Amino acid sequence: MRKRLSCVLTTLVLAGSAVLIPAQTAAATDACAEPWCGDVDNRSGGHDIMVAGCWPNNEPFIYGDSLGCSRTVEVANGKDGDDTYWDIDGFRAYKGCITSWTKNGVTQSRLDRKGIGSLWVKISNDVNVVITGITC
Repeated sequence: MRKRLSCVLTTLVLAGSAVLIPAQTAAATDACAEPWCGDVDNRSGGHDIMVAGCWPNNEPFIYGDSLGCSRTVEVANGKDGDDTYWDIDGFRAYKGCITSWTKNGVTQSRLDRKGIGSLWVKISNDVNVVITGITC
């Protein structure tokens, strides 16, 4: 009886440890509840895009190549930003390029950065952006 009780307690402790200590991945550090997580999907037709799992201030746009926070990653064509971060907070329209995109299924004005610098665009927690094309 004592051995069986010990086995049951060990099993419970191990099961509890698995629940209390999540896997340490980049996505595990984000905090949002679906469907209230921002996402950026790359369907650009061949270009990588840069997405951010952070946003340094309350401004809707940040001009320049650097965002000012460390959680940024390139997302390959055909991939989704939430493969890296559960909650995407923005994306970069590259300097010298025109970026076409949709926001929650609605086509947005193209981001024309030809002849000017890059632009970071903030997205809200419940927004799904799809980059539909990048022309450089």
